Amino acid sequence: MAAMLWSVGIAGHAFKRQRAAHAVRVDGASITVDGIEGRIVAGSFVAPWLTIVRWRPQGARFTRTLPVLPDAIDAATFRALRVILRWAPAR
Repeated sequence: MAAMLWSVGIAGHAFKRQRAAHAVRVDGASITVDGIEGRIVAGSFVAPWLTIVRWRPQGARFTRTLPVLPDAIDAATFRALRVILRWAPAR
């Protein structure tokens, strides 16, 4: 029972964090998310209907993911992000 409650709590916390608005700035392989600077790492996913940015904050041990849906930003910015992630060399 405790494991089930813990799982539901963690899932709710993760869902809340993913739904939060993020301020993102991409400059080549560098990325800033909500004021935290980092680097884009290999493993990002690019599709016309979904883009998942994998990045690692400076000094962090683990990577983080940032899902971006097409209706979250304007079309030109979404396309530019997809092009950067698709054609940037693997890091």
